[in-house]
Amino acid sequence: MNIRHTLGGNLRLKALALALAILLWCFAMKGEETELAVSVPVRLVHLPPGLEAAGNTPDRLDVRIAVPKLLVGRVKPETLAASLDLSQAREGSLVFSSLDRCLNIPAGVRVVRVQPATVELSLRKASP
Repeated sequence: MNIRHTLGGNLRLKALALALAILLWCFAMKGEETELAVSVPVRLVHLPPGLEAAGNTPDRLDVRIAVPKLLVGRVKPETLAASLDLSQAREGSLVFSSLDRCLNIPAGVRVVRVQPATVELSLRKASP
């Protein structure tokens, strides 16, 4: 009877202590980050009709991201991409310099570095 009272007594207090321990563990793990190096594809989206990309546009970017340790297993490098929006583009040269904004990264993940830092793109009229 004494063991039953020891294990079952103060059940609410024990549940509260367990919840606080889990919360503290999550808080401590969230603060720790791991850096990952990933290579992400460059996608040209919303290319206006009648235009095509010319020149040496990189097909991949080397990206270094900081991921909280709790999220490391959830970040799938194959789902990451850099989408360059060309919806307002016209014939000529374009320079994309804020490439970290073009990345589709999950919430909680921070971009540390993108190489190359800029992408220069030339658009010309599509040949028939």
